[in-house]
Amino acid sequence: MVAESVEEFGLPNALPLPLRGPLEYPSIKPSFEHAFAEKLAAYTIPVVRFPDGTHVMDSGRIADAIEARYPEPSIRMDSPYVAKVEELMTQIVPSIFGLFVNRVPERLLNTVSADYFRPTREQRVGMPLDQYEKVAGGQIAIDKARPFIQQLTALLGENAGGPFFMGDTVCYGDLTWAAFLIFSRRVGEDMFEEIMSMVGDRGVHERLLEAIAPWAKRCSY
Repeated sequence: MVAESVEEFGLPNALPLPLRGPLEYPSIKPSFEHAFAEKLAAYTIPVVRFPDGTHVMDSGRIADAIEARYPEPSIRMDSPYVAKVEELMTQIVPSIFGLFVNRVPERLLNTVSADYFRPTREQRVGMPLDQYEKVAGGQIAIDKARPFIQQLTALLGENAGGPFFMGDTVCYGDLTWAAFLIFSRRVGEDMFEEIMSMVGDRGVHERLLEAIAPWAKRCSY
């Protein structure tokens, strides 16, 4: 995804600006090398171009930039929950990588992007993705990820008034976790249910998704 709009990220302080179309995986680097003064180790999506022509890559950096430019209403980047959720995500995503990485090119990507995605990820894990799924997916991934996901469930339940980590106030941590749940559902209902099987208290996550729904309306384009 390439956005020329902060609105595309579903943030409460976003302004409605025109949106540029989607971009295939092989085109990401050649499309944005010119936009950054220094060569980057990796060129990823999403990318935002602000009205002043500045490009920002990486979701966390984009959120910081939006917060700095459009501070009200805030997404509370300084909330302790943001750092806690981000730390847990650094454990959760690698733990379940084998659960979803082979399904992404099969279910979500067109041929152009799948033909790029598959070999680059196979190079990363050192084997074909279907083989990696067998040795690092399934119950192995679930058992590795469950304790971290249940820690996240506990955080989400700390403020009983909910539905957000901070209670009735949304923060970037809510958007981070909700985006992951939405992604898992896009991969497939089976993937979403595998994640839900790990959470413990399913209700707090369903309430979060319901509360996030107004900001997720455009998540499919």
